Amino acid sequence: MYTIAKIAVEDASYCFDKEYSYLVPEQMTASVRAGCRVRVPFGRGNRGRTGLVLALESVPQRERNLKPVASLLDEEPLLDDHGLLLLRYLKECTFCTWFDALKTLIPSGLGVKPRLVYSAVKRGNGAPDWESLPSPQLAIMEYLNGKKKPVEEATLCQRLDILPQDESLLGLVRQGYVRREELLKQKVMDEKVVMVRLCDSPLPGALTKRQEEVMAFLEENGTASLREICYYNAMTRAVPDKLREKGVLEYYDIPRFRNPYGDNATAPEAPPPSLG
Repeated sequence: MYTIAKIAVEDASYCFDKEYSYLVPEQMTASVRAGCRVRVPFGRGNRGRTGLVLALESVPQRERNLKPVASLLDEEPLLDDHGLLLLRYLKECTFCTWFDALKTLIPSGLGVKPRLVYSAVKRGNGAPDWESLPSPQLAIMEYLNGKKKPVEEATLCQRLDILPQDESLLGLVRQGYVRREELLKQKVMDEKVVMVRLCDSPLPGALTKRQEEVMAFLEENGTASLREICYYNAMTRAVPDKLREKGVLEYYDIPRFRNPYGDNATAPEAPPPSLG
């Protein structure tokens, strides 16, 4: 049996705002549920779009040319069954799009903002030589190769005066010279604290003195934030990062929620009612 998701796609014009069928990959069938947001390829260029799962159904045969869901954005559904019914009511009775209706039902801080970034594939990782490329592509490679971090699409196009659909750039991606990735960032979010704890795995070998200090600090305190480790041991995060690469430590996030009342411990008192 195959699982098919009926999905509404964000930023679709009203005439194309309908339910689209996508195949749910086998490894995602247990986690994708109605009311969750996903990333899906959309259109002829298969550009990534955010979609909302409206319904799921099982079918014995897979339709041809059915695109798969790329990734899951929400661990828990944003809308339950009643919320999905209300969403459909708003769509059908107020003549708005699916995502216009969704925005009225969820907090604005739950939106996600995708961004494309580009980076040069470094030599030694199977990347081909690029010195013999035509001058437009050579300029792109020289620019990206000089950057330590991936470059956002808007920055790359502005600096080199090219368009995102420029064949010089797309050709480099197809040929393996350039890596294109899609990163997702929540538009408005509460701050997260990166926490660190020891893993149960055995030590991979000898540790440096600074790495031993991190180990001793965590053995004494159990868990600590990454900022605390660096502050109390007078080190940069490169030391715990290296231990994380060795499988000795693991990172996890905990949210630090915003206080809507600022420095006040409680909500401000309402003024007394006027009796005049």
